[in-house]
Amino acid sequence: MPEVMHEAEKEARFLIEGMDCASCVMRIETSLKKLPGIDNATVNLATGEASILYQPGLVTTANIKKRVDDIGYKAIDIPHDEASNSLIEEERNEARKKRLTKFYISLALTLPVFIISMFDGNFPGSQWVQLLLSTPVLFWSGSVFFIGGFQEARSKSPGMNLLVALSTGSAYLYSVVAVLFPDLFPHMGGEAHTYFESATVIITLILLGRLMEDRAKGKASEAMKHLLGKQPKVATVIREGKDLEIRIDEVRSGDTILVRPGEKIPVDGVILRGISSVDESMMTGESERVKKSEGSEVIGSTVNGSGSFEYRATRVGKDTILQQIVRLVERAQGSKAPIAKLADVISGYFVQGVIVISIITFAAWYIFGPEPKLTYALLTFVSVLIIACPCALGLATPTAILVATGRASELGIIIKNGEALEKAHKLTTLVLDKTGTITSGNPVVAEIISFNGLSNNDILRLAASVERNSQHPIAKAIADAAMQAKLSAFESSVFELTEGAGVSAMIGTKKIYAGNKIFLENNGINFSGVSEKKFTAGSSSVYIASGKELLGMISISSALTPHAKEAIAAFRQLGIEVIMMTGDTEEAANAVAREVGIERVLAGVLPYQKTEKIRSLQAEGKFVGMVGDGINDAPALAQSNVGFAIGSGTDVAIEAADMTLLRDDLRAVSDAIKLSKRTMRIIKQNLYSSFLYNSLGIPIAAGVLFLPFGLLLNPMIGSAAMAMSDVSVILNSLRLRKFT
Repeated sequence: MPEVMHEAEKEARFLIEGMDCASCVMRIETSLKKLPGIDNATVNLATGEASILYQPGLVTTANIKKRVDDIGYKAIDIPHDEASNSLIEEERNEARKKRLTKFYISLALTLPVFIISMFDGNFPGSQWVQLLLSTPVLFWSGSVFFIGGFQEARSKSPGMNLLVALSTGSAYLYSVVAVLFPDLFPHMGGEAHTYFESATVIITLILLGRLMEDRAKGKASEAMKHLLGKQPKVATVIREGKDLEIRIDEVRSGDTILVRPGEKIPVDGVILRGISSVDESMMTGESERVKKSEGSEVIGSTVNGSGSFEYRATRVGKDTILQQIVRLVERAQGSKAPIAKLADVISGYFVQGVIVISIITFAAWYIFGPEPKLTYALLTFVSVLIIACPCALGLATPTAILVATGRASELGIIIKNGEALEKAHKLTTLVLDKTGTITSGNPVVAEIISFNGLSNNDILRLAASVERNSQHPIAKAIADAAMQAKLSAFESSVFELTEGAGVSAMIGTKKIYAGNKIFLENNGINFSGVSEKKFTAGSSSVYIASGKELLGMISISSALTPHAKEAIAAFRQLGIEVIMMTGDTEEAANAVAREVGIERVLAGVLPYQKTEKIRSLQAEGKFVGMVGDGINDAPALAQSNVGFAIGSGTDVAIEAADMTLLRDDLRAVSDAIKLSKRTMRIIKQNLYSSFLYNSLGIPIAAGVLFLPFGLLLNPMIGSAAMAMSDVSVILNSLRLRKFT
């Protein structure tokens, strides 16, 4: 049978309507994963979104949406254009208004029921008034619970809606029977007590709790709204010599755009004419303005300073850096940390357990309880169902990740997923690539030494001639020095590159080598009789040879990156071992290490050896983080437990990393680690408080305090406690917004 070929895996993202608790999350994920062609399904209660990896040849997005609909929810495509996003936001606002209307009507009808019941308003027909007022509260304002509960029961996946429907429905049904058929309760004198107030107050309080949740969730996602709100609506484009003001979505790549003082830069591009300074703090978190001139790159949505300039648009629409950041952060906010899996598993079985406990409680009170047995049994049954709260468990992790990843983006740190955020706090060792991380990525020629009588200019000219075809920063430094000295390069041929070691080329009839000592020795160059020269601290050595003769050495140095010493001191305060890894000689590497306070150095490491070095450290039992910026860092970043890519580095390194730093500042790594520690502390507080709430609340609702103290939990108090437990988890997570 021929092998069936399938299209590449794709990702689909949907808004899910109708989710109320963690059991809903478990139910949707489990159901979707049963579909053929679904590789993974992740549902986030805090954002209300689902991310599905699927094989297009086996399943379609229509199949996915139908499966969600079949189990009682609704899946809506997440749009990528601004107009559709606005439409979705309008729909959400409309839904909030409907929930608010239902709450107000529920409150207005519940208050008189509560007053009549609590203050013994036993006027003629009072029970009929309560019945009349309670019915719309349950079956209109609270319709979502009964519809959702029915769907949960039908699909054999009980959730929070079923708990609310069973508890309030039982109280209401008992009360209706008591009003319509009072003779069924002869031990109560023909008039049984009703519980309309419990049913209506429970519905009203839960509706209030969900409104408070909506508001708190809105605050949790404010970081993304803040980012998107920064995008300008119009741009001034120069076409056919005229300044035209057009909508931002009409700007095309290649357009020439005019930016005046104080205006927002519409899209990404490169300056053609003009000089200014730009406030990029909304991207990088760095308040200092960045000087821009001809050839400088500018980022859309950042703010121009006092100058004006014209620039060519290079990235527009969904390709701009802002939109890429928004997509990355949204994906991270919708992801799950490993710690969330435990809560999801527990929540998946929680509701079934609560229903069993409530039935046992009812039976125990009805068989062994005091008179009126049915009343006590009903009260405890309702209380157990109401006070149980899987929502708090389900919100404990995603709300914290939602707030933390949003706050990180404001600080110039883009976190790829919740797993990376969780793992960062475990780091015991941090490996820093030297060039571009500890030292600036712009090396310069510091010193030239001749061994055979050639002039320094001759050495520099030969080096520039052989390095002219290399893209390495050191090659550029040598070329720049030769240009400044007005030295023209020799014609060269047969260029050969040995990655991370050196280059060679034919100049005339001679083969010229430029590289490190090992590279030259491997090519037969003899170093005996050459006195070792000491270069400036922190310098790298490039040796120049012709044939088998060593001609000279060039010292290449780079300044330390800003705040490198401060950042490394911060790592040590966090208890993290810092290791510098570089291809430089041990002498040059140690000089830099001493200057910044690093004790362990891995020198002479070739690009292909970096991954093995990380693997060796992990074999020692270390939990390793790696910070780098180049293409040759990408495998090591991927191998590390947590990879940090400097944002100005290559796209390959950024893609391989778990976190991207939008500012060239090592302190951002310590910020990310501290944020991870704070987030994990918040998550654990949320989980512990949720477990504690249910561990204490359910037994109290079942009546454990009745025998020693004669106390029973009022179902109305239970519903208030349940609502507040959800809100307290979200409010605790919101504390991460103040992380600095």
